[in-house]
Amino acid sequence: MDKAKVLEALKSVTGPDNVNIVESNMVSNIEFDGGDLSLLITFQPGVNRDTRHAVEDVIYDTLVQLDGVDDVEIDSDVPDLNANKTPSAPVVQEEGLSTYSAAGKLKDGSSTTNSSSSSSSQEVKTGSADIKHIIAIGSGKGGVGKSTIAANLALSLSKAGAKVGLCDIDMYGPSAPIIFGVNGAKVKADDKLKKFIPIEAYGVKLMSIGFLIDEETPVIWRGPIVGSIVKQFLDETHWGELDYLIIDLPPGTGDAQLTLTQSASITGAIMVTTPSELSVADAIKGMQMFRKVNIPILGVVENMSYYICGACGHESTPFNQGGTERMCVHFGTQVLVRLPLDEPTQRGGDEGKPIVTSQPESALSQSFGELADQVMEKLPFKSNEKRGGLLSSLFKS
Repeated sequence: MDKAKVLEALKSVTGPDNVNIVESNMVSNIEFDGGDLSLLITFQPGVNRDTRHAVEDVIYDTLVQLDGVDDVEIDSDVPDLNANKTPSAPVVQEEGLSTYSAAGKLKDGSSTTNSSSSSSSQEVKTGSADIKHIIAIGSGKGGVGKSTIAANLALSLSKAGAKVGLCDIDMYGPSAPIIFGVNGAKVKADDKLKKFIPIEAYGVKLMSIGFLIDEETPVIWRGPIVGSIVKQFLDETHWGELDYLIIDLPPGTGDAQLTLTQSASITGAIMVTTPSELSVADAIKGMQMFRKVNIPILGVVENMSYYICGACGHESTPFNQGGTERMCVHFGTQVLVRLPLDEPTQRGGDEGKPIVTSQPESALSQSFGELADQVMEKLPFKSNEKRGGLLSSLFKS
Protein backbone atom coordinates (compact mmCIF):
# COMPACT_ATOMS: atom_id res chain seq x y z
CA MET A 1 0.00 0.00 0.00
CA ASP A 2 1.27 3.47 -0.87
CA LYS A 3 -0.02 7.03 -0.75
CA ALA A 4 -0.56 7.20 -4.49
CA LYS A 5 -3.12 4.38 -4.34
CA VAL A 6 -4.89 6.09 -1.45
CA LEU A 7 -5.09 9.39 -3.32
CA GLU A 8 -6.30 7.65 -6.47
CA ALA A 9 -9.09 5.96 -4.52
CA LEU A 10 -10.10 9.24 -2.87
CA LYS A 11 -10.60 10.93 -6.20
CA SER A 12 -13.95 9.18 -6.25
CA VAL A 13 -15.07 11.02 -3.10
CA THR A 14 -16.88 14.31 -3.64
CA GLY A 15 -16.45 17.06 -1.07
CA PRO A 16 -18.94 19.71 0.11
CA ASP A 17 -17.91 21.95 -2.81
CA ASN A 18 -18.92 19.22 -5.32
CA VAL A 19 -15.27 18.69 -6.31
CA ASN A 20 -13.36 15.53 -5.42
CA ILE A 21 -11.47 15.90 -2.15
CA VAL A 22 -8.06 15.29 -3.72
CA GLU A 23 -8.48 18.08 -6.26
CA SER A 24 -9.77 20.34 -3.46
CA ASN A 25 -6.55 19.69 -1.51
CA MET A 26 -8.52 18.40 1.46
CA VAL A 27 -6.33 15.32 1.99
CA SER A 28 -3.02 15.32 3.88
CA ASN A 29 -0.95 13.46 6.48
CA ILE A 30 -1.50 9.99 4.99
CA GLU A 31 0.26 7.48 7.26
CA PHE A 32 0.44 3.70 7.55
CA ASP A 33 0.94 1.60 10.67
CA GLY A 34 0.72 -2.02 9.56
CA GLY A 35 -2.85 -2.42 8.36
CA ASP A 36 -3.95 0.85 9.97
CA LEU A 37 -4.35 3.83 7.67
CA SER A 38 -4.72 7.37 9.02
CA LEU A 39 -5.17 10.68 7.25
CA LEU A 40 -6.24 14.29 7.81
CA ILE A 41 -9.21 15.81 5.99
CA THR A 42 -9.39 19.61 6.09
CA PHE A 43 -12.88 20.94 5.46
CA GLN A 44 -13.89 24.48 4.52
CA PRO A 45 -14.71 26.77 7.48
CA GLY A 46 -18.34 26.61 8.53
CA VAL A 47 -19.15 23.18 7.10
CA ASN A 48 -21.90 21.63 9.18
CA ARG A 49 -21.46 18.44 11.16
CA ASP A 50 -23.88 16.31 9.14
CA THR A 51 -22.11 17.16 5.89
CA ARG A 52 -18.73 16.38 7.43
CA HIS A 53 -19.92 13.04 8.77
CA ALA A 54 -21.39 12.09 5.41
CA VAL A 55 -18.07 12.75 3.66
CA GLU A 56 -16.15 10.90 6.38
CA ASP A 57 -18.42 7.87 5.97
CA VAL A 58 -17.77 7.75 2.22
CA ILE A 59 -14.01 8.10 2.82
CA TYR A 60 -14.07 5.22 5.26
CA ASP A 61 -16.14 2.97 3.00
CA THR A 62 -13.78 3.73 0.11
CA LEU A 63 -10.49 3.17 1.90
CA VAL A 64 -11.40 0.12 3.98
CA GLN A 65 -11.94 -1.83 0.76
CA LEU A 66 -8.32 -1.33 -0.35
CA ASP A 67 -6.04 -4.34 -0.13
CA GLY A 68 -3.90 -4.28 2.99
CA VAL A 69 -6.14 -1.83 4.89
CA ASP A 70 -7.67 -3.21 8.10
CA ASP A 71 -8.73 0.02 9.77
CA VAL A 72 -9.08 3.69 8.83
CA GLU A 73 -8.71 6.65 11.19
CA ILE A 74 -9.83 10.03 9.89
CA ASP A 75 -8.86 13.28 11.60
CA SER A 76 -11.16 16.12 10.53
CA ASP A 77 -10.05 19.73 10.71
CA VAL A 78 -12.60 22.52 10.33
CA PRO A 79 -10.73 25.85 10.64
CA ASP A 80 -12.13 27.97 13.44
CA LEU A 81 -13.64 31.22 12.22
CA ASN A 82 -13.01 32.81 15.62
CA ALA A 83 -9.41 31.60 16.04
CA ASN A 84 -8.02 35.10 16.60
CA LYS A 85 -10.35 35.98 19.46
CA THR A 86 -8.87 36.30 22.92
CA PRO A 87 -10.88 34.16 25.35
CA SER A 88 -13.11 36.15 27.64
CA ALA A 89 -16.84 35.79 28.11
CA PRO A 90 -18.64 32.86 26.47
CA VAL A 91 -17.91 32.79 22.75
CA VAL A 92 -20.15 30.79 20.44
CA GLN A 93 -17.71 29.28 17.96
CA GLU A 94 -17.90 27.36 14.75
CA GLU A 95 -16.79 23.76 15.08
CA GLY A 96 -13.02 23.54 15.24
CA LEU A 97 -10.64 20.62 15.18
CA SER A 98 -12.20 17.30 15.99
CA THR A 99 -11.38 13.67 15.44
CA TYR A 100 -13.52 11.14 13.62
CA SER A 101 -12.36 7.57 13.82
CA ALA A 102 -14.07 5.26 11.41
CA ALA A 103 -12.75 2.36 13.49
CA GLY A 104 -15.60 3.00 15.91
CA LYS A 105 -18.32 3.53 13.32
CA LEU A 106 -21.01 0.93 13.83
CA LYS A 107 -22.64 -0.07 10.56
CA ASP A 108 -25.77 -1.50 12.18
CA GLY A 109 -26.47 1.60 14.27
CA SER A 110 -25.69 -0.13 17.55
CA SER A 111 -22.98 0.96 19.94
CA THR A 112 -19.92 -0.63 21.45
CA THR A 113 -19.77 -0.80 25.24
CA ASN A 114 -17.11 -3.50 25.63
CA SER A 115 -14.23 -1.59 27.14
CA SER A 116 -11.64 -4.05 25.82
CA SER A 117 -12.09 -2.64 22.33
CA SER A 118 -11.41 0.97 23.33
CA SER A 119 -7.66 0.86 23.87
CA SER A 120 -6.07 3.59 21.80
CA SER A 121 -3.04 5.82 22.01
CA GLN A 122 -3.80 7.98 19.00
CA GLU A 123 -3.44 11.65 19.82
CA VAL A 124 -6.62 13.65 19.49
CA LYS A 125 -6.92 17.40 19.51
CA THR A 126 -9.17 20.03 20.96
CA GLY A 127 -7.90 23.45 19.98
CA SER A 128 -4.09 23.34 19.83
CA ALA A 129 -3.60 20.89 22.69
CA ASP A 130 -2.16 17.45 21.98
CA ILE A 131 -4.21 15.10 24.11
CA LYS A 132 -3.88 11.34 23.88
CA HIS A 133 -6.98 10.35 25.82
CA ILE A 134 -10.07 12.23 26.97
CA ILE A 135 -12.00 10.41 29.70
CA ALA A 136 -15.45 11.53 30.81
CA ILE A 137 -16.45 10.86 34.42
CA GLY A 138 -20.23 10.87 34.76
CA SER A 139 -23.00 10.13 37.22
CA GLY A 140 -26.75 9.96 36.92
CA LYS A 141 -27.31 11.70 40.23
CA GLY A 142 -25.46 14.32 42.26
CA GLY A 143 -23.85 13.55 45.59
CA VAL A 144 -22.41 10.15 44.68
CA GLY A 145 -18.76 11.27 44.86
CA LYS A 146 -18.09 11.71 41.15
CA SER A 147 -15.89 14.80 41.52
CA THR A 148 -13.88 13.24 44.34
CA ILE A 149 -13.29 10.16 42.20
CA ALA A 150 -12.40 12.23 39.14
CA ALA A 151 -9.86 14.24 41.15
CA ASN A 152 -8.21 11.24 42.80
CA LEU A 153 -8.11 9.32 39.52
CA ALA A 154 -6.37 12.29 37.88
CA LEU A 155 -3.85 12.43 40.73
CA SER A 156 -3.24 8.68 40.60
CA LEU A 157 -2.57 8.82 36.87
CA SER A 158 -0.19 11.72 37.46
CA LYS A 159 1.64 9.75 40.16
CA ALA A 160 2.07 6.96 37.60
CA GLY A 161 4.02 9.34 35.38
CA ALA A 162 1.29 10.56 33.05
CA LYS A 163 0.69 14.18 32.08
CA VAL A 164 -2.82 14.90 33.30
CA GLY A 165 -5.40 17.65 33.10
CA LEU A 166 -8.85 17.90 34.67
CA CYS A 167 -11.65 19.95 33.17
CA ASP A 168 -14.56 20.58 35.54
CA ILE A 169 -17.56 21.33 33.31
CA ASP A 170 -20.18 21.41 36.06
CA MET A 171 -21.18 25.05 35.58
CA TYR A 172 -23.70 25.13 38.41
CA GLY A 173 -21.65 23.37 41.08
CA PRO A 174 -17.91 23.37 40.29
CA SER A 175 -15.90 21.21 42.68
CA ALA A 176 -12.32 21.19 41.39
CA PRO A 177 -11.21 24.47 43.04
CA ILE A 178 -12.18 23.20 46.50
CA ILE A 179 -11.00 19.61 46.11
CA PHE A 180 -7.58 20.67 44.81
CA GLY A 181 -7.16 23.42 47.41
CA VAL A 182 -7.06 26.31 44.93
CA ASN A 183 -10.38 27.93 45.74
CA GLY A 184 -10.16 31.62 44.92
CA ALA A 185 -7.55 31.18 42.18
CA LYS A 186 -8.32 32.90 38.87
CA VAL A 187 -7.22 31.77 35.43
CA LYS A 188 -5.59 34.28 33.12
CA ALA A 189 -5.77 34.58 29.36
CA ASP A 190 -2.55 34.69 27.34
CA ASP A 191 -3.04 37.39 24.69
CA LYS A 192 -0.35 35.88 22.48
CA LEU A 193 -1.63 32.31 22.62
CA LYS A 194 -5.28 33.42 22.65
CA LYS A 195 -5.80 30.77 25.33
CA PHE A 196 -6.67 30.41 28.99
CA ILE A 197 -3.73 29.26 31.12
CA PRO A 198 -5.00 26.49 33.41
CA ILE A 199 -4.38 26.47 37.14
CA GLU A 200 -1.98 23.75 38.26
CA ALA A 201 -2.26 21.88 41.57
CA TYR A 202 -0.50 18.69 42.69
CA GLY A 203 0.93 18.36 39.18
CA VAL A 204 -2.50 18.35 37.47
CA LYS A 205 -3.67 21.12 35.12
CA LEU A 206 -7.13 22.39 36.03
CA MET A 207 -9.92 24.34 34.35
CA SER A 208 -13.24 25.19 35.99
CA ILE A 209 -15.89 27.89 35.91
CA GLY A 210 -14.92 28.34 39.55
CA PHE A 211 -11.71 30.00 38.36
CA LEU A 212 -13.65 32.60 36.36
CA ILE A 213 -16.41 33.77 38.69
CA ASP A 214 -16.56 34.77 42.35
CA GLU A 215 -17.08 31.95 44.80
CA GLU A 216 -20.55 33.08 45.92
CA THR A 217 -21.80 34.14 42.48
CA PRO A 218 -24.66 31.91 41.31
CA VAL A 219 -24.60 30.65 37.74
CA ILE A 220 -27.97 31.27 36.10
CA TRP A 221 -27.47 30.36 32.45
CA ARG A 222 -29.60 28.75 29.79
CA GLY A 223 -28.41 25.67 27.92
CA PRO A 224 -26.85 27.39 24.88
CA ILE A 225 -24.58 29.49 27.10
CA VAL A 226 -23.52 26.45 29.10
CA GLY A 227 -22.74 24.62 25.86
CA SER A 228 -20.66 27.47 24.48
CA ILE A 229 -18.56 27.66 27.66
CA VAL A 230 -17.93 23.91 27.68
CA LYS A 231 -16.63 24.15 24.13
CA GLN A 232 -14.57 27.19 25.07
CA PHE A 233 -12.97 25.31 27.98
CA LEU A 234 -11.89 22.56 25.60
CA ASP A 235 -10.79 24.68 22.63
CA GLU A 236 -9.45 27.79 24.34
CA THR A 237 -7.47 26.33 27.22
CA HIS A 238 -3.74 25.89 26.70
CA TRP A 239 -3.56 22.33 27.96
CA GLY A 240 -0.22 21.59 26.32
CA GLU A 241 0.70 17.94 25.86
CA LEU A 242 -1.47 15.64 27.95
CA ASP A 243 -1.68 11.90 28.25
CA TYR A 244 -5.10 12.13 29.89
CA LEU A 245 -7.69 14.87 30.13
CA ILE A 246 -10.26 13.94 32.77
CA ILE A 247 -13.64 15.58 32.20
CA ASP A 248 -15.69 15.95 35.39
CA LEU A 249 -19.23 16.03 34.01
CA PRO A 250 -22.21 17.54 35.80
CA PRO A 251 -24.74 14.98 37.07
CA GLY A 252 -27.38 13.68 34.70
CA THR A 253 -27.72 14.14 30.96
CA GLY A 254 -27.99 17.70 29.70
CA ASP A 255 -26.51 20.50 27.64
CA ALA A 256 -22.96 20.17 28.96
CA GLN A 257 -22.84 16.47 28.15
CA LEU A 258 -24.32 16.98 24.70
CA THR A 259 -21.85 19.74 23.85
CA LEU A 260 -18.96 17.61 25.06
CA THR A 261 -19.87 14.74 22.76
CA GLN A 262 -20.17 17.14 19.84
CA SER A 263 -16.99 19.09 20.53
CA ALA A 264 -14.41 16.59 21.76
CA SER A 265 -13.20 13.11 20.90
CA ILE A 266 -13.96 11.14 24.02
CA THR A 267 -11.83 8.02 24.30
CA GLY A 268 -13.97 6.48 27.01
CA ALA A 269 -16.30 7.12 29.93
CA ILE A 270 -16.54 5.97 33.53
CA MET A 271 -19.87 6.00 35.35
CA VAL A 272 -19.97 6.62 39.10
CA THR A 273 -22.87 5.37 41.22
CA THR A 274 -23.69 4.19 44.70
CA PRO A 275 -25.40 0.80 45.20
CA SER A 276 -28.66 2.64 45.93
CA GLU A 277 -31.47 1.71 43.56
CA LEU A 278 -32.23 5.42 43.09
CA SER A 279 -28.64 6.13 42.08
CA VAL A 280 -28.43 3.10 39.80
CA ALA A 281 -31.70 4.03 38.07
CA ASP A 282 -30.26 7.42 37.10
CA ALA A 283 -26.86 5.91 36.27
CA ILE A 284 -28.60 3.69 33.71
CA LYS A 285 -29.81 6.84 31.93
CA GLY A 286 -26.25 8.12 31.84
CA MET A 287 -25.02 4.81 30.43
CA GLN A 288 -27.72 4.96 27.77
CA MET A 289 -26.51 8.45 26.86
CA PHE A 290 -22.93 7.24 26.39
CA ARG A 291 -24.22 4.34 24.30
CA LYS A 292 -26.35 6.64 22.14
CA VAL A 293 -23.39 8.86 21.24
CA ASN A 294 -21.05 5.87 20.74
CA ILE A 295 -18.73 6.65 23.64
CA PRO A 296 -17.18 3.40 24.91
CA ILE A 297 -17.83 2.73 28.58
CA LEU A 298 -14.62 1.80 30.36
CA GLY A 299 -16.47 0.64 33.44
CA VAL A 300 -18.32 1.63 36.60
CA VAL A 301 -17.05 2.85 39.96
CA GLU A 302 -19.34 1.86 42.82
CA ASN A 303 -18.83 4.45 45.55
CA MET A 304 -20.06 4.23 49.15
CA SER A 305 -20.27 0.50 48.56
CA TYR A 306 -19.71 -0.26 52.24
CA TYR A 307 -18.74 1.37 55.52
CA ILE A 308 -16.12 0.25 58.02
CA CYS A 309 -16.73 1.42 61.58
CA GLY A 310 -13.72 3.32 62.86
CA ALA A 311 -14.32 2.11 66.43
CA CYS A 312 -14.92 -1.63 66.01
CA GLY A 313 -13.91 -2.35 62.42
CA HIS A 314 -17.29 -3.84 61.53
CA GLU A 315 -18.15 -3.62 57.84
CA SER A 316 -21.71 -2.72 56.93
CA THR A 317 -23.54 -2.01 53.68
CA PRO A 318 -25.74 1.11 54.00
CA PHE A 319 -27.40 0.58 50.59
CA ASN A 320 -29.10 -2.32 48.83
CA GLN A 321 -26.67 -4.46 46.89
CA GLY A 322 -26.76 -5.97 43.40
CA GLY A 323 -28.07 -3.10 41.29
CA THR A 324 -24.65 -2.06 40.04
CA GLU A 325 -23.83 -5.58 38.89
CA ARG A 326 -27.12 -5.89 37.03
CA MET A 327 -26.48 -2.60 35.28
CA CYS A 328 -22.98 -3.69 34.25
CA VAL A 329 -24.27 -6.99 32.86
CA HIS A 330 -26.90 -5.14 30.87
CA PHE A 331 -24.35 -2.78 29.30
CA GLY A 332 -21.62 -5.37 28.85
CA THR A 333 -19.14 -3.65 31.15
CA GLN A 334 -17.63 -4.18 34.59
CA VAL A 335 -17.25 -2.71 38.06
CA LEU A 336 -13.75 -1.25 38.03
CA VAL A 337 -13.51 -0.71 41.78
CA ARG A 338 -15.72 -0.55 44.86
CA LEU A 339 -14.97 2.25 47.29
CA PRO A 340 -16.21 2.61 50.87
CA LEU A 341 -17.92 5.55 52.51
CA ASP A 342 -14.74 6.96 54.01
CA GLU A 343 -14.34 9.89 56.41
CA PRO A 344 -10.70 10.83 55.56
CA THR A 345 -11.52 10.87 51.84
CA GLN A 346 -14.49 13.17 52.41
CA ARG A 347 -12.58 15.46 54.75
CA GLY A 348 -9.62 15.62 52.38
CA GLY A 349 -11.87 16.83 49.58
CA ASP A 350 -13.36 19.55 51.77
CA GLU A 351 -9.92 20.71 52.92
CA GLY A 352 -8.26 20.71 49.50
CA LYS A 353 -6.09 17.72 50.38
CA PRO A 354 -7.19 14.76 48.24
CA ILE A 355 -6.64 11.38 49.89
CA VAL A 356 -4.17 10.28 47.20
CA THR A 357 -1.85 13.14 48.18
CA SER A 358 -2.56 13.45 51.90
CA GLN A 359 -2.51 9.73 52.73
CA PRO A 360 -0.78 8.00 49.81
CA GLU A 361 -0.30 4.73 51.72
CA SER A 362 -3.93 4.42 52.81
CA ALA A 363 -6.20 1.65 51.56
CA LEU A 364 -8.32 4.21 49.69
CA SER A 365 -5.28 5.60 47.90
CA GLN A 366 -4.33 2.09 46.89
CA SER A 367 -7.85 1.58 45.52
CA PHE A 368 -7.55 4.73 43.44
CA GLY A 369 -4.19 3.45 42.25
CA GLU A 370 -5.88 0.22 41.14
CA LEU A 371 -8.48 2.27 39.28
CA ALA A 372 -5.72 4.21 37.53
CA ASP A 373 -3.96 0.95 36.64
CA GLN A 374 -7.09 -0.34 34.94
CA VAL A 375 -7.50 2.91 33.02
CA MET A 376 -3.87 2.77 31.88
CA GLU A 377 -4.29 -0.86 30.84
CA LYS A 378 -7.31 -0.02 28.71
CA LEU A 379 -5.92 3.31 27.47
CA PRO A 380 -2.09 3.13 27.58
CA PHE A 381 -0.20 6.39 27.31
CA LYS A 382 3.40 5.27 26.94
CA SER A 383 4.84 5.69 23.47
CA ASN A 384 6.05 2.10 23.28
CA GLU A 385 2.53 0.75 23.61
CA LYS A 386 0.96 -0.62 20.42
CA ARG A 387 -1.25 1.87 18.66
CA GLY A 388 -4.89 0.86 18.37
CA GLY A 389 -8.09 2.25 16.89
CA LEU A 390 -9.92 5.15 18.49
CA LEU A 391 -13.66 4.73 18.79
CA SER A 392 -15.77 7.54 17.40
CA SER A 393 -17.24 9.83 20.02
CA LEU A 394 -18.82 12.50 17.86
CA PHE A 395 -22.55 12.92 18.22
CA LYS A 396 -24.37 11.60 15.20
CA SER A 397 -28.12 11.97 14.95
